[in-house]
Amino acid sequence: MPVVDTTTPFSNNEQITSTKLNNIMDNSFFVSGAVVPGQGLQITAGGQMQIGDGANGVTTAKLADLSVIPAKISTGGPSWTASSISLPNPTTITGNTTITGNATVTGNVTVTGETTSTGALTVGTAKMNVPSGSAPIFGARAWVSFDGTTAGTFAGGGSTVTRASGSTLCTITTASPHGMVTNNRVYASTGVAVGTYTITRLTDTTFTFNTVATTPLSSASITFLVRSINGSGNVNSVAFSGTGLYYVNLSTELSSSNYAVSWAGTSNGVTGATFTSTLYVTDKNTSSFRAEFSGATAANNANQPVVDFVVFQ
Repeated sequence: MPVVDTTTPFSNNEQITSTKLNNIMDNSFFVSGAVVPGQGLQITAGGQMQIGDGANGVTTAKLADLSVIPAKISTGGPSWTASSISLPNPTTITGNTTITGNATVTGNVTVTGETTSTGALTVGTAKMNVPSGSAPIFGARAWVSFDGTTAGTFAGGGSTVTRASGSTLCTITTASPHGMVTNNRVYASTGVAVGTYTITRLTDTTFTFNTVATTPLSSASITFLVRSINGSGNVNSVAFSGTGLYYVNLSTELSSSNYAVSWAGTSNGVTGATFTSTLYVTDKNTSSFRAEFSGATAANNANQPVVDFVVFQ
């Protein structure tokens, strides 16, 4: 069965000329029998072959249920189930986005356009209600509630300090992961000169800080004083550096030290009298700040049974 009509038939012994060959090429067209019906291709009225449209094209009715699945999409594409869609992490949304149902964000999503949510948007485990007005949104970056009167357990457990002769750099090795980050503070009561030190994190079980002394130390036992934490978020420890003196250590470093600290505490006086404590927040860096509770007089400090802090930025 022919599939092409040349429009220029030849007879026996007829001479072949360039004109006739050109006519064959220029005037030939596909006939209707050139395609298999219902397979997607069709012949136009002018004898051209094209991908079918309408009944011959790809339609919803021709896609079997569950035929398009995540496994058939290139690496880095979205995946989904009957109730959720997972985008690559991180995902950047560059246009305006409208979320009409409840959305849970478990990865990193950057939205550079305006986002409208008519349902509850959950980031991590904290629900954010739909804000009103045009003011920018800022949030709590850390919080902690601890007992300023009770000693806590240092997360790193038993620790040793090593210092080479002539050097001020001390290397601390902990038995367990210490959980701290660079610029956290520790208060050492044994092993080195008693005092507060700013650390540089090396690994999960090692960190360093500088001292004044340069005498050699070889795995000397060291003790860090901390307070007992009742509950916290983005706070790994509270160093205790003296009566009413605390260093709150953040687990994730902030972008700058220009953050605000809100606080609350009980009002137990150093002499047993009830009074309202005054708090001083000083010595802030990107992952730690110093807090001091004054006592019944400006010259006296007091350890408070309940001390609460919230950090905003």
